[in-house]
Amino acid sequence: MLDTRTSDGENARVSRRRVIGLLGAGSVAGLAGCIGTNRGDGTATGTASTGAGGQGSSGTRTVTDLLGRDVEVPGTVERVVCLESSTLREICHMNAADLVVGVEKREQEWAREIPYNIAHPRFQELPVIGPRGGDPELVAQQDPDVIFMVASTEPVRTMQQQTGIPVVGIPGGDLENQRTTLYESWRVIGRVLDKQERAESLITYTDDIVADFDDRTADAPNNGTRDVIVSGVNFRGPGTFTTILLPYPPLKWLNTKSVAHGAFPDTFERGEYNGVTVSDEKFLEWDPERLFLDLANLELATQTLQKNPEFEGLSAIRNGQVYGLHPFNQYNNNLTCTLANGYYLGSVLYPDRFSDVSIEEKANEIYDTYLGAPVYDQVADIFGGYETYDLTG
Repeated sequence: MLDTRTSDGENARVSRRRVIGLLGAGSVAGLAGCIGTNRGDGTATGTASTGAGGQGSSGTRTVTDLLGRDVEVPGTVERVVCLESSTLREICHMNAADLVVGVEKREQEWAREIPYNIAHPRFQELPVIGPRGGDPELVAQQDPDVIFMVASTEPVRTMQQQTGIPVVGIPGGDLENQRTTLYESWRVIGRVLDKQERAESLITYTDDIVADFDDRTADAPNNGTRDVIVSGVNFRGPGTFTTILLPYPPLKWLNTKSVAHGAFPDTFERGEYNGVTVSDEKFLEWDPERLFLDLANLELATQTLQKNPEFEGLSAIRNGQVYGLHPFNQYNNNLTCTLANGYYLGSVLYPDRFSDVSIEEKANEIYDTYLGAPVYDQVADIFGGYETYDLTG
């Protein structure tokens, strides 16, 4: 068996990159069998373990990931890669961007406009480790201590077999449907990277923001019903001008019902958001007084009005009541944008209740807390700021 780590867990090891160079590119998959014993479920294990989170005599620990797999990781993790949607974002949330040694190709293409990439421009100079999901050989060449991956058990197991590197599965999560899963993902990352305090502080900060929305609007007039819609939202693919989320999470936290509420009561009762593309006829029938547009689709919205001038008759468009929101979804949910959008929505819908909040300052606080940089201006330079928009020009 090839021993790749010293007994004290320090980074004095035979580099996987060097081993691959000696064995040849076709031997990457075989490396897994040299680095540890292979369990029946395909999980590569090391030679020493003391149970979940414990320190083994060889300087390794066993961590149970969110797929229920026991994964043996180094005592100290100094190099990581992140595979699949949202994984790199969550590592940034955990204040561990400096440990990333390679990125998927899309992070240096269209995804470079996602706030976590804006906050960490060094990602644009890192080696590419393949397309979405990673290329095992390119991943192994970067010699990470641990791979984090948002995926089901089989892809996670396969990546670990093919690289011989511990892969920690984290299903991801979001702030509405799967907030508990999101928090548990942070806690697992925290255990692997010795950032447990960071995980707990971020959970508390997030809960405090959602609670702040509720405190400010719990007794909203008219039982929270407002003549408003949020549209142009991407959900599991590109959206259209009439694509909406039911419910849009920040509206829910603000105890506010949009014009779509009555049309889809079952969706709201389930308490899980889902994307729906509304027919042009229904959207025109709703004729919202205020329209909040996801700025990821600002250009698309303008093109839609050029092709379908009947939308110019919407009250919100005629009366200059179209407001921009930062992108809700980019390679999964933009948590930072979502929370910042909540404050902007609140300031427009309930100005007296949010008069003490400087929206741009609050957005920068949120970006800085989660991503380590106050990037509101950079996001606004790309997509637009929190302001009104003329879609007819």
